[in-house]
Parts: sequence; structure tokens; C-alpha cells
Amino acid sequence: MTDSTLNSATLSSATPLMLSETREAPEVIRRQLAQNAALNADLARAIRTRAPAFAVTVARGSSDNACTVLKYALETGLGLPVGSIGPSVRTLYGADLRLEGSLLIAVSQSGAAQT
Repeated sequence: MTDSTLNSATLSSATPLMLSETREAPEVIRRQLAQNAALNADLARAIRTRAPAFAVTVARGSSDNACTVLKYALETGLGLPVGSIGPSVRTLYGADLRLEGSLLIAVSQSGAAQT
């Protein structure tokens, strides 16, 4: 099939992948919350007990963008200030950051991050 043989009916019948994934999000979130309820409760308890002064996210690219949602949730919901650190600050430049008393959150949506 060439570009000239495609018509609007053919194009409109296919559901874009991003739209399909967006529509699945509510069910995926419900399932993840249910499957991880005990773990989430333990994590929340540990965070409350340690009472971090601030949180720091470590992520690249789209994972760093996704952390912006978390930043707003933590800052508005808990009053916990959140900063973002690029992984290369440590891995490439070797900087030693003073993060004592912080909640450090590393995010990799691809699962390909080096540990």
C-alpha cells in the first residue's frame, strides 16, 4: 500500500498506541495500588518515621519529566520540598552531594538505569 492509497477511513480506524495506553492507565494504577498495598504502607511508615527534611529525585529524560508529577504531589500534599539531580552529577562528574536527611528517589521508566 502506498501513501496515495491510504484514505481517511483507513487512518481513522486504527487506534494510536499512545491513546490506547492512556486509556489503560486508570486500570493499571488500580492494579498496582492493590498489588503493592502492603509495600506502600511500609514505605509510607518508614518515610513518616524518618521525617526527611527534603526529597531528591534522580532520573534522566522522560523519567525526570515524570518526577515532576511526584514533585508536585510531595510538595503540595506533604509540604516536602523536592529537588532534581541529574545522575551524571555523580556518575560522570564524581560530585559528592550532601544529601543527609533526604528522601532519595531514583526513577528509571526503561529499567535500564545502572545501579
